[in-house]
Amino acid sequence: MSPIVGFGEIIVVLQSDIIFDKEKKMRFLRKLFIYILRTILTIFSLIVLVMILLYIPAVQDFVKDRAEQYVERNMNMRLSVGRILLKFPLDLAVEKIYFGQTERDTMLYADAIQVNVALSKLL
Repeated sequence: MSPIVGFGEIIVVLQSDIIFDKEKKMRFLRKLFIYILRTILTIFSLIVLVMILLYIPAVQDFVKDRAEQYVERNMNMRLSVGRILLKFPLDLAVEKIYFGQTERDTMLYADAIQVNVALSKLL
């Protein structure tokens, strides 16, 4: 013999399934939100880390060497930079710069170039 199931019991079972589905959706949305938040924080942290690393002289020399190689390979021109100085907050000085194809065809030759950026005007 099978037990007799009333209409009220079927409604209770269906409502519990709906509540369970809402809880599953909320857990999924919570996990999704945490995943997205972690991704955004990771990207932001990496950007801040790169910005901080650029103030280290060894990293500045590495970037300078890469820029020289890139210009020579892609533009068929010679770029030579003696030294790059980046100081907090945004003071940039580049010393002993040569940019050109040959000794006779010089586009830029400078002993020093300085750029001072006012952060208050950028904001």
